[in-house]
Amino acid sequence: CLLCGATLCAGSACCKREGVGALTRHVRVCIGGSGEGGAGLFFLLHKCTTLLVRGTHAAYGFSVYADAHGEEDCGLRRGLPLSLDQTRLRRLHRLWLSHAVAR
Repeated sequence: CLLCGATLCAGSACCKREGVGALTRHVRVCIGGSGEGGAGLFFLLHKCTTLLVRGTHAAYGFSVYADAHGEEDCGLRRGLPLSLDQTRLRRLHRLWLSHAVAR
């Protein structure tokens, strides 16, 4: 979770409880209440991308890690060294702060 730092299981049937995945459940706890009014931001390590979750909906976002040329390596296929891109991180932060995740 990019909001609180929790490490969670994502996309696996073993994590589901009553048809609700671990990330969806975590948004409710992390944000408080039903989680319907807010959005969660997660970094998927195995895909090197972000996942935006709002209510029961989720969408892949952009990676906050980039290579020396500023390019993403989603799925870590190219094997190039990546580093945290502060510009991308600020862009994701602004997206979340402006409540634009659902748009």
